[in-house]
Amino acid sequence: MCNFVKFFGLLSAGWRAAILRFFMLAALVGMAGCSWVIPKLYPFYPLPAPQGPYAIGTEVFEWTDQSRLEWFTDDPQDHRRIVVQVWYPTDAADAASAAVTYPYLDQPARRIRPLARQMALPAFLIQHMQTLQSHANYGAAPRMSAQSRPVILFSHGLGGWRAQNTVQVEELVSHGYVVVAVDHTYDAYVTLFADGTDAEHRSSPAINGEAEFWAVRGPQLATRAADLSFVLDRIEALQAAGAAEIWRQMAIQTVGVFGHSYGGATAVMVLHNDPRVVAGIALDGWMVPVPETVIETGFDKPFIYMGQPQWDDALNYEKLDRMLAKSEAATEKALLAGTKHFDFSDTPQVSSAARRFGFTGSVPAPELKTQINSTLLDFFNRHLVFNNRQAVTQLDQTDTR
Repeated sequence: MCNFVKFFGLLSAGWRAAILRFFMLAALVGMAGCSWVIPKLYPFYPLPAPQGPYAIGTEVFEWTDQSRLEWFTDDPQDHRRIVVQVWYPTDAADAASAAVTYPYLDQPARRIRPLARQMALPAFLIQHMQTLQSHANYGAAPRMSAQSRPVILFSHGLGGWRAQNTVQVEELVSHGYVVVAVDHTYDAYVTLFADGTDAEHRSSPAINGEAEFWAVRGPQLATRAADLSFVLDRIEALQAAGAAEIWRQMAIQTVGVFGHSYGGATAVMVLHNDPRVVAGIALDGWMVPVPETVIETGFDKPFIYMGQPQWDDALNYEKLDRMLAKSEAATEKALLAGTKHFDFSDTPQVSSAARRFGFTGSVPAPELKTQINSTLLDFFNRHLVFNNRQAVTQLDQTDTR
């Protein structure tokens, strides 16, 4: 034993941490049969309640873009298919009558194992994540207004999923916005289709060299941005066809966008490419795969980058700084001290273990939530709502109900 202690003391801090994690995991595996132990050791906390005046409704849809072949497969008959979730304001009475609170992790029997694989964790460690609930009510009637509601698109990170920033989504919706997010098929950790099939994550292959990087990441990023533009195309078609109230309420000629990590790069691309998207935010966005043509053009639309103080790859902020310098519109780079990459998702809000394992930084979760949410809300209030400075909630001064 003394020899082991002496040997352990000679190891680097990284190796000592790795060995401790190994023994901790071994102990957890030994306790896995006790279903009550893991939730006590590594609990998941309820999502913080949104602060706006409105209750939240949600619905989920599955759409196929017949104009695009699926980039991730070799089947010439395989067209791009995505799952879309919409969150919208509703009245408290309508939310109560819906009586179905949407789970944070829908269809957990199909999600837990692929999510665990993506996180490189045993499935039993996150099994109790299925107990988490959102604040949205499935199928609740939308709250009607005399004016259309502004729309914000959300794009998840590499291996993430459409609900990974529910804290920000619900805050925006509780203040009157409609938020639409997609599972970027094969780029999400898993996309679940209604026919029982699924599409697991395929977008993290081994890449060797710059040429291969662009051969892979270029089409992937273009596919993600096209997903968001397709969503707007589909909503326009539904509106033209006189579809349900949920679609008729959306103002889709002045749309906002935000995204995390690879979703931040996606937000940059759709903001650059789609004239309907007029303002955007990247949450610790991965700028490296953004093409040089976009970097050198910059923005003529408002844009904020919020992120951690430093990336391991210095190229990330080198490209960001060049893009902002080329921009003619109001842009901002806000780096938050004490944060890490996953602080800009729901991770620190639902799990204290994330900090113990080094996934999140030192900023307390409530403070982090307030700072990110207030930045998003203030930005979209200033730049999105019919391009003037009125608050979104003023839309309901002429409520039609």
